[in-house]
Amino acid sequence: MPRRRVYIHCFIIALLLLVLGCQSKPSADDSDKSIQDNSHGLYVELDDLNNHDNDLKKVEELQPIIRVVDVRTEEQTTIEVTLANQIYIAEDAVNKSNKIFMTDVRGPQLLDPFTGDVQPIQLETSKNDVNNRYNYYFPDTFFENTNYVIESLKTLYRYDNEGNKTAIWVGPNNQPIYGFAVSPHESRIAVLISADNHIAGAKSDLIILDTEGKELMAIEQVAYTGKSDGVIPKIDLKWMDEFTLHIPTEIAADEGYEFGKRVITLKDEKPVITESIRSGWEFDSRVYPSPSGEHVVRVSQEEGIYFVPDKEDEKLLGKGYFLGWLDMHRIAWYESYNEEYPESTAIF
Repeated sequence: MPRRRVYIHCFIIALLLLVLGCQSKPSADDSDKSIQDNSHGLYVELDDLNNHDNDLKKVEELQPIIRVVDVRTEEQTTIEVTLANQIYIAEDAVNKSNKIFMTDVRGPQLLDPFTGDVQPIQLETSKNDVNNRYNYYFPDTFFENTNYVIESLKTLYRYDNEGNKTAIWVGPNNQPIYGFAVSPHESRIAVLISADNHIAGAKSDLIILDTEGKELMAIEQVAYTGKSDGVIPKIDLKWMDEFTLHIPTEIAADEGYEFGKRVITLKDEKPVITESIRSGWEFDSRVYPSPSGEHVVRVSQEEGIYFVPDKEDEKLLGKGYFLGWLDMHRIAWYESYNEEYPESTAIF
């Protein structure tokens, strides 16, 4: 090939490369615009992230509340509280009134649901376990000079008014405690334990103690609680007076089980156990009559808390962790912003 033709071909190729290079290279303005567009996109993403963080912060700043409702008028009062590890209605034997007992990072305390006043309770529990039910059963009645606590699902301690404790009773080996209650005048203590050796069974036995830990009476298989293997139920037995004890139980029905209670009278040497009282409601709901029996609320974990003027009519009051009746007309429940509620069962 002649040298001149080679030069011409090289010149044409170089010219094509130059033209293509000029077309693909952005101008200074275009480069700036491109950077600005990318920066704007980055700022949008950061703004979205910041807004998300702010929203999370706002959620975290929401305090749990206790809601007190008069079922007759639906008038409500709310009290801001901290995140509770245990919370329930307990009797203040000193003032003869119902309070809300709760434990949190500050320890055990009694809350007046009508004034919001908080009274610390002197119980020398470990601060590292945040007073959860895996380690502590607290009583349903609090007295002026002494109180009682079950620790590690096994040992009953008596506390003095300075918070010092003395072990007064130890349960049988491998039979965990399901619940306990102290009588109104502090003369007897009822303890429910698993009826089965070496296993947390569905049936429970009742042991009656005096305040020194002496066993006065034992009654076998007083209650039944359907549950999964390995679950330790919390059974809220209750002294109605110094001689009468109510124990929740499940009752065999035509289809499955219904909730009810067993009434045990201890006036004579031999206890009298009456027939279980059927609730007459479905298994997925629990019914709570007022102390006088005049009012009824139905509590469904999925649906919420309903006032039930009659069986054909219901009125939704709210949703939360139901605490119970404070008096003849008012109920209380606990609401947490993330629906983190105290566990009603211990799982091992």
